Parts: sequence; structure tokens; C-alpha cells
Amino acid sequence: MDKSEIEHRNHVLRRYFSGRDWDRNNKYTLKRQLVLSSHQLLPNYPYVIEDEWEVEAGRTDKGRGDLVFTDGTGCFAVVEVKWIDFEGVGTNWNNKEGE
Repeated sequence: MDKSEIEHRNHVLRRYFSGRDWDRNNKYTLKRQLVLSSHQLLPNYPYVIEDEWEVEAGRTDKGRGDLVFTDGTGCFAVVEVKWIDFEGVGTNWNNKEGE
């Protein structure tokens, strides 16, 4: 992937995340916050180049990744995003503990 493609992907993905604020899915919201804050959180990887990528192209059964950032010179930060519902988990866990 050359520098112009990296810059293009970064531009498109950042516009997508900054413009799509209506999705109330917790995992998406967390991904959005990460992308929009990535200059502070991942300062060495200024470009976001992938969102929801397949581990093996054409094989979703082999897994999907969430985000890939790059420094533009061949180094990458691959980020898997997970949302933990502490309120829901805490309630279930407390109920089981009290039995």
C-alpha cells in the first residue's frame, strides 16, 4: 500500500467515524472514540487504514478484526475493540454469587 492510498483510506475512515454519530451500539461508540482520539492515544500511528477487516480475505468464519492503524512506513497497530457491560455483568454475577 503506497502513501497516497494510506492517506486516502485514512481520510475516508476518519470522515466516516466523525460523521456517523447516531449509532448507539456500544462497541461502535468505543471504536469511534478511539479513532477520533487516536492522535493522542496512538501518536506513532497517525493513519487509520482498516475498519472491520477479515483476517483471511473472503473468510469471515476465520475471524474479523476491528481497526488497523499505521505510521505510513510499514509499522502497524492492530486494535481489537471489546465492550464490557459492567452493569449487566455485575448484576448477573451478583445474583449467582448470592444463591
